[in-house]
Amino acid sequence: MEQRQVTENSSVNEYLADPACILAPDGCIKAANALMKDVFAYEGIAEQNFFALTGVKRKTLVAAARDEEAEEIEIERNSQSFVLRTNNDPKDDEDIYVYFINVTERDTLREERKQEQVCILYISIDNYDEMMSSTTEDSRLAVPTEVDRIVRKWASQYDASIDSIEADSYMMTVYRRDADRIIESRFSVLDDVRKIDTKVDFPVSLSIGMALGMKSLKSAKELAEAALELALGRGGDQAVVKNGDRTHYYGGKLQSLEKNNKGKSRIIAHALKQLILESSKIVIMGHRWPDMDCFGSAIGAYKICRYYERDAYIVIDNYNEALQTVYTQAVETENYNIINSDKAKEILGYEVTKLVHGEKAAQEALEASRKVFTSGNAAAAENIPSVEMERSVFEGEGIGLAALAKELKLVGSNSEAFRMIEQGGFKINDEKVVDRKHQVTLEDFNDDKIIIQKGKKKFIAVVLK
Repeated sequence: MEQRQVTENSSVNEYLADPACILAPDGCIKAANALMKDVFAYEGIAEQNFFALTGVKRKTLVAAARDEEAEEIEIERNSQSFVLRTNNDPKDDEDIYVYFINVTERDTLREERKQEQVCILYISIDNYDEMMSSTTEDSRLAVPTEVDRIVRKWASQYDASIDSIEADSYMMTVYRRDADRIIESRFSVLDDVRKIDTKVDFPVSLSIGMALGMKSLKSAKELAEAALELALGRGGDQAVVKNGDRTHYYGGKLQSLEKNNKGKSRIIAHALKQLILESSKIVIMGHRWPDMDCFGSAIGAYKICRYYERDAYIVIDNYNEALQTVYTQAVETENYNIINSDKAKEILGYEVTKLVHGEKAAQEALEASRKVFTSGNAAAAENIPSVEMERSVFEGEGIGLAALAKELKLVGSNSEAFRMIEQGGFKINDEKVVDRKHQVTLEDFNDDKIIIQKGKKKFIAVVLK
């Protein structure tokens, strides 16, 4: 930092061109020349605390004088700007000279030059391709035309130059003074465009990238492009302003999706919400052998459906051993409707029949389909093999399902039976059993008959003698 040279034991020179004062080690002013009244607009500052007058501590001045790369210490007083400078080699225990260099004209010129800097904005219509493919033919041109009208009207308010780069994007140039006005309005165009009626289940929105403070147009364009990419990457429907290393964000009310195939979250979210609200029952299905990710996603989807007060069901027939603990805990909480694929078919079949033929016909079809599992009518179950067993086997505490499955030759060992039970591979009268210690008793029989199912296709009926 450039300093003025002061000779030892000199006093405050009354002929100096700048206001100046002598600052004692204790931070008080010992003397000042007459020009100091231009700084503080009053006389008699001797013996006053320098920090109280300027907001600058003595040690700060000393540290700045010793550091050649230190930033200027500037204050504003009496509607003017002053840079504070002191001795080249100030001592902590000696008086120092402080000069108040008037830089008001310099700062004014700097600000005028700053306000005349050209700033660049890139504007992109979010999800343009998806919106065009989703709108009707009549409104396919109406929406982008309305967006174009609003964007150009908004640009004209700030004396900006705007050009269409592609069907869904613009480049806009504006002076810094007008860019500051745009920032003060918090990019009102975002709200104006969002009000357009798109005739589809998601609104139109913009992403904007603005660059400030760059010395060249090339640097400004590169910075504006980076700001736009950041706006798109954060979900769109927002403006990102980059001013050198500083970044500021505006908008983002819709939390829209990322572009460039980074994920169509907003479209999917809106479409999913509409599907849920239009449905009375939702069946959630994952992989044939679901893992932790699949099951977690199913739980999340289930929670969304329940949030919108819709009946939901998670379909699981089999699962990996790694899922056993989490699956069992979910079942035991009774907070989730976890069903098998047959039950899912029953629900879907009922809803389709109800939609086509009415509720009465759907109920009749449902009861007829259940007869194979709940009725002793031999005609209804004629295709299911049956085995007769003594009633005494099922009296009292009955027989374990694993032991019964082995007795019926549905499994080769108890360990295989236990594993399949824990994975939901067995049903009794169409009800899944996941407790490896489950006991089959007379209470499970209907008209002295019970149907054991292994997997999806293997059935066997047990008839009491």
